[in-house]
Amino acid sequence: MGKALVSILKKNGLEAKLTSSELSSFKAAKRLIITFGLEPVANRAEAISFNKRAFLLVKKNASAWHEQGFLAVIQDTGGKFAPKNERVYLAGLTSLVRTVDLEWENVVARNLDIHVGNLTSENVAERIANELLFGGAELEVGIDEQNMRWILRDVQQEAETSALSLQAKDVIIVSGGARGVTASTMIRLAQHVSAHFVLLGRTKPIPEPESCLGVADEELQKTLIKTAIKKQTPKELSKKVRHIQASREIHSTLLKLKNAGATAEYIAVDVTNTQAIETALNKVRTLHGGIHAIIHGAGVIADKRIEEKTSEAFDRVFNTKIDGINALLDATHSDKLKAILLFSSVAARTGNVGQVDYAMANEVLNKIALSEALNRPKTLVRALGWGPWEGGMVTPALARQFRSRNVPMIPLERGGKMLLHELMVKNKTESEVVLGGKPVHAPLLPKDSSFETITFEMSVSSKTHSFLADHTIKKNPVIPVVFVLEWFRRAIHLLFPEQIVQEISNIKVFRGIELPFFFEKQTILTISVLKKQNTFALTLFHKKAPAYAAELKLGTSFIKSTEKTILDIPHYQKKSPIYGDVLFHGPLFRVIREIKALDETGMIAKMNNLDKSHKNRQFDPIILDGALQMALLWTAHVSSQRSLPTAIKKIIFHASDTISHAELRKNKIFTRKMNSNILLFNEKKQPIVTLYGVETHTFAPLNT
Repeated sequence: MGKALVSILKKNGLEAKLTSSELSSFKAAKRLIITFGLEPVANRAEAISFNKRAFLLVKKNASAWHEQGFLAVIQDTGGKFAPKNERVYLAGLTSLVRTVDLEWENVVARNLDIHVGNLTSENVAERIANELLFGGAELEVGIDEQNMRWILRDVQQEAETSALSLQAKDVIIVSGGARGVTASTMIRLAQHVSAHFVLLGRTKPIPEPESCLGVADEELQKTLIKTAIKKQTPKELSKKVRHIQASREIHSTLLKLKNAGATAEYIAVDVTNTQAIETALNKVRTLHGGIHAIIHGAGVIADKRIEEKTSEAFDRVFNTKIDGINALLDATHSDKLKAILLFSSVAARTGNVGQVDYAMANEVLNKIALSEALNRPKTLVRALGWGPWEGGMVTPALARQFRSRNVPMIPLERGGKMLLHELMVKNKTESEVVLGGKPVHAPLLPKDSSFETITFEMSVSSKTHSFLADHTIKKNPVIPVVFVLEWFRRAIHLLFPEQIVQEISNIKVFRGIELPFFFEKQTILTISVLKKQNTFALTLFHKKAPAYAAELKLGTSFIKSTEKTILDIPHYQKKSPIYGDVLFHGPLFRVIREIKALDETGMIAKMNNLDKSHKNRQFDPIILDGALQMALLWTAHVSSQRSLPTAIKKIIFHASDTISHAELRKNKIFTRKMNSNILLFNEKKQPIVTLYGVETHTFAPLNT
């Protein structure tokens, strides 16, 4: 595959060569594509090793990125970032790329998930090259077996809850549960269920020296110096203080659990040691019966940027999470678990400066949760992507970094309530959640960048936009205006990923774009973004001439609407096909399922896009095209003329949901021009999108 990829890149005018990924012979390069994530994996250990292998390559390559650079990491995790079997352990590669994107502002980073399946090496190479050369600027892109392109999107939604499945006397195994934020959440859980908590941790509690009894934590060092029998080095003294403090915290947690009504015990064990975990849990079963839940909260951090992070530090952070959960799952494979909760981090979803190992480990944890949820349909499985806590492993420097990115901190009390809520969620299919605030992703431009105009270049061909074959006039594919608006939205999203498009206005079609060589070669288009006072003016150029333009208004929430379905017009009696005469659209664009009513005052239609590839976007461009198709049908009914859409005054977005029906309402009828408003509703008849001032111009009688 590597040779085929090099060949394609060279044919496109790029310098490329195949090199070994062996660290000893690897030479740093400004532009690096890592592809061993596509290789078959023989077992779990080999899959896990790919994470460190990629980290070390990137670390060594850092010397080439002082001015600018490019990194693409390619993997096969199912084509939709939903890996199965051993390939779940490759998921860390995605968070490696996310962190590179944050740590090097001058490096363009990309992560591609290519479903290999039965594809030939040449097919795989072609899909990689097409995305890298002609795809969008998204950080992470999946390409599935049908060559469909997928991107990830964070969706906020309320979760319906039911009664807590855990009961009194149930045995709950908690790694890292004796100290820190995990302990705090367990105390909250114990207040609601009198279970038996088995806390696992590395620390072996020690009897507290008599001289330290009753002494505050901050005074321990002074006390130990005063009462020392022999002289100790500062390092030895600090270690002893930490040990006493840890022992105190363990005893305090056990006491708080018992005061809450639960029973509890602490076992000192290395959570990454499978044999030791099995031995410990067998003793628990002998005394208390089967195990009912696993909560994996163990974790450490060792914050350093990639180029400064040591191999040993990476192992310590990564292995605590991954070897730990593997040991727990292996040791409980025969237990009928009611719940598996994995303490992950928002850093897995976004990457984080200095935390590449922590982000990678937690992203693997997220996909382990996905796999376990599929394999255990009766078990509640959740990877909890916690935001930063007020306490725990958040240093003052890290807290400042989170505040600068508007990431809220989670109070300990609130975190306990959130964990309890997740244990009561009815839906068991949503295995990966982020708690504490919406993930904040890095924008395409650095935060402090200012610009007046920025330009994007894109290419269109049958390889990149095959669906346009279903939007042809006189045998030539034509770019629909709604897809231009989607490209505008994507351009703005890359610049401001935390904003949504509230309104698109002043939409103009200067000239349509036909693609006569669609199947033979690329057509190059340019999008310019001009920053205005409260909006952004975007223009699409073809052959250096403006073709489409619009203004986009951004915000943090949608614009609510109280509009209701109000049209009362005669039921449509005509039974002729919707598509084939007035509408030229091919199967992918045929979203009008039924015309319910139609007269001079307006039109009502049922809509449904059977292609679900757009369902996770802010809006479905094909459904918006369906709205314009309604305008063409209405114009034909009123005037007996064929027409084309030429302008839309504005589009307002009220929510993000699936459209089920639409209403077109007449504004004005002229001799050769029609003007209408079109409202799109969901199944509950709530307004989702409104198109105001849709203009169509007639150009020929229907019988021509």
